[in-house]
Amino acid sequence: MIKAGLGKRISALPTTISHTFKYTSAENKSIELREFGSFDVKGAVLVEGFPSGQTSIATAAGYIVEQLELPLIGDVISDAFPPVCLIENYTPQSGIRIYGNNKIVVFSSEYELKDPGLSHQMVNAVFEFAERNGCKSVVSLEAIPMDEKKKRLISGEDVDDIETPIHPPSREELLKLLTSVEEPTKEDDSIYFVTNNQELADTLVKFGHFPIKENIVLTGISALVLSRAPYTSLTVTGLFAPVSLRHELLSTRPIITIIHAIDKLVGEELFIKTDKLEKTGAAIRNKLNEVLEKQRETKEPYNPMFL
Repeated sequence: MIKAGLGKRISALPTTISHTFKYTSAENKSIELREFGSFDVKGAVLVEGFPSGQTSIATAAGYIVEQLELPLIGDVISDAFPPVCLIENYTPQSGIRIYGNNKIVVFSSEYELKDPGLSHQMVNAVFEFAERNGCKSVVSLEAIPMDEKKKRLISGEDVDDIETPIHPPSREELLKLLTSVEEPTKEDDSIYFVTNNQELADTLVKFGHFPIKENIVLTGISALVLSRAPYTSLTVTGLFAPVSLRHELLSTRPIITIIHAIDKLVGEELFIKTDKLEKTGAAIRNKLNEVLEKQRETKEPYNPMFL
């Protein structure tokens, strides 16, 4: 071992790759899943944290890894992936990594997979990893833009009486939002879900979450994961954080609600602290408030790039 500053240590030993599994698409593009050393994740919940259009939700996966100090147990590599390397704890690591213990496994990625062939093979790798290592379920994380009309649509209710706003909110409306969301409501702590397990569905409803009936179209990794639900013995669940305009601009609340829901899926509290996220959300809110107030004085147009 080579000693580094601040009492940290850098390993001079190469990572031990215990098993390698290759997956090839119809276009002859391959990915390789590598497992490191020995580990026991039997009975764990597997969470896929691949970014999609709503990258803030994928942040939840990385936050879980950080807060639970999950060990690195594998990665996924391919010469078709973007050339990305993460430096973590003094160590260079692949762009797609696998962390886990006997309660939870997390697939964490630094980039969105957009190639259909690679996406299909990645989902094959995720499910085979779960089955091979005895994980009890696979969970996909997503965000959905939400308003009253969307709430009714996904519940299968009539929406004829709801008008869709034509214009984006004004600066004054944004300022009003800032002053009205300091305290999260009970509804802010609720998410939407779909699952192939009735018992789990009943549990999530009991905790105040809402099942999705229809009118949701997904793309990307989450779509492929959930499309496997009717054809696997694994429990497959999609967790959807409702993202409104106020959340997109000034809140980490969607990440917090997703993390709390994952606690329930595991079946026991993981004690993931979310106070950092709450402070971050407050800081974003205060910064945006400051920018909008300044623009009110100067009559400059609202531009989120100021953030």
